Amino acid sequence: MTTLPPPRTMYHALVKQDSSYEGVFIAAIKTTGIFCRPTCGAKKPKPVNVEYFASSNDALFAGYRPCERCKPLQASTGPPPLVRRLRETIEKHPTGKLTDADL
Repeated sequence: MTTLPPPRTMYHALVKQDSSYEGVFIAAIKTTGIFCRPTCGAKKPKPVNVEYFASSNDALFAGYRPCERCKPLQASTGPPPLVRRLRETIEKHPTGKLTDADL
C-alpha cells in the first residue's frame, strides 16, 4: 500500500497544477466521476469533492473514469522539471560528486 501526502497538500498541488506531484497521486472528482492528473487544467472542485488515489488503476477500480483533458491513462510527457535538471547535471558530470548545495 502506497502512502500518499496529506489531503491538504495534494489539494494545494492540484489547484496549483504542481508538476512535481505528477505520478505521486491521482485526484478523483466525486461530483463528476472523473479522475485527473495533479497537473490537469480543468476547473478545480471543492476540497470535499476530491478523493485521492495512488494510481489510475485504484481510481478505475473505485468506479471513476479518466479525464479526457489530461488523459491520466497515457504515459506522462516526461519527468518533472526538477528531475530533468538533476539528470542533465549528472549527465554533464558523470564522475563528479554533487553536494547538498548543488542539489
